[in-house]
Amino acid sequence: MKLKRFNTTNIRSIRIGKPTVRFNKQGQISFSIAIITAMGLKSGDKIEFIQDEEKPKDWYVVKCKNDNGFTLRDFKGSNGLVTNSSSLVKTFIKSLEPQFDSSVTSVGCLMALQSTKVENEELFAIITKSAS
Repeated sequence: MKLKRFNTTNIRSIRIGKPTVRFNKQGQISFSIAIITAMGLKSGDKIEFIQDEEKPKDWYVVKCKNDNGFTLRDFKGSNGLVTNSSSLVKTFIKSLEPQFDSSVTSVGCLMALQSTKVENEELFAIITKSAS
């Protein structure tokens, strides 16, 4: 018999109370209360996702200053916020290949609680290395 142990040291998981974003195959993108608070978001706000073209695995979220972003709404049964975009979710998951492929149904990532200022915008990094 050969046994393999699974515990918090060898399984990556996204924990409750952490700043997270989750992308699922149905196009839903949900944000935890921790990142909502850090970014000062509320239902009705608009956000954009930004990908670094030179480092395609580097993604950011920014609160929009115009009406071009994805509208956030309350997520039923939680304090989180959610938006939808199937094409964005597909693009995001594809950027994480070969770590993930098209068969994955959902990807969760930690997010930075502190922003990076780029071109007068406060960008909050999606930590794709934490993806699970």
